[in-house]
Amino acid sequence: LCGAELVDALQFVCGDRGFYFNKPTGYGSSSRRAPQTGIVDECCFRSCDLRRLEMYCAPLKPAKS
Repeated sequence: LCGAELVDALQFVCGDRGFYFNKPTGYGSSSRRAPQTGIVDECCFRSCDLRRLEMYCAPLKPAKS
């Protein structure tokens, strides 16, 4: 998935939550030396599944009471 197809897939998977092109802080390796990979590295240059796409979704906002 690359370009508009990647964005369309993220919009489908994440819905109203929105998404990031880089993983939010707290995902993946804690090593500071590790290069930061983004969704293009993971899903355009290589193939990825829906679970991988979901990792780039913004967190759910808490429901207002």
